[in-house]
Amino acid sequence: MRALFASMILLGVCLMPLGNAAPPADRAVIWSDDFESRAPLAKRYTEYGSAKGSFIPVAGVGRHGSRGMRGRFAKGQVSAGNLKVMFGRGPVRARVRPNEDFRELFWRIYVRHQEGWVGNPAKLTRATILVNGNWSQAMIAHIWGGHKLGLGMDPASGVRGDRVVTRKYNDFERLHWLGFKEGPRQIFAPGEVGKWVCVEAHVKLNTPGRADGVFEFWLDGVLLARSANLDWVGTWRGYGLNAVFLNNYWNDGSVKAQERYFDDFVIATRRIGPGRQP
Repeated sequence: MRALFASMILLGVCLMPLGNAAPPADRAVIWSDDFESRAPLAKRYTEYGSAKGSFIPVAGVGRHGSRGMRGRFAKGQVSAGNLKVMFGRGPVRARVRPNEDFRELFWRIYVRHQEGWVGNPAKLTRATILVNGNWSQAMIAHIWGGHKLGLGMDPASGVRGDRVVTRKYNDFERLHWLGFKEGPRQIFAPGEVGKWVCVEAHVKLNTPGRADGVFEFWLDGVLLARSANLDWVGTWRGYGLNAVFLNNYWNDGSVKAQERYFDDFVIATRRIGPGRQP
């Protein structure tokens, strides 16, 4: 225990992932998983899709040779699995802090693409507000593929005034897109694949009636893009942020058989930053 707190002090404001989805010692940590647990993912996560074994925990593929998640695409494969964490107050009963409303959120995942990786997959991760049983969304904070070989952030609102207008999950026709921004770092380029990259994003919902919401993301602790004038949810005062998803989804299908790997997944109420495992 002393060693754990000493590590946290050394990292300053950066939070440490506590692993195995255990109750965190730091109240700012909502969820943490280093994928070392042998407990079934279907029992730990609100929803887990392995895509017939495409997305599974595997020994030796994590950071420093630890256990991590392997996402394997076959040539032409579109969906290669996902993990969904739901927390806070919402329409789907959450196992994690179900009576709280979160208006600000940070989340982090390490990702590595195997040597020889080719292409920019469409989806990586998102935070959202689910508002009813059919998963209509009040907002979505997407971190997904940019126009080149990097990542971009693409905020969207499902609210008009004080009313949620979306009627289903990913109701793109009724979403209001708030402005895509692309990061300059090309993590899918040949010189970058093979490296672990720390992807962290931050969402702060707007004050009701004001366009002062925030969305930003970092790679390896370096800020790549930021918007600070977003009207995420208008004057709607329903739930707070209540879900974060990790996705392996490639709209046009993978150009060849290839793999990528995930580790050290953390959701928190303050900045996480790159960090070691305690």
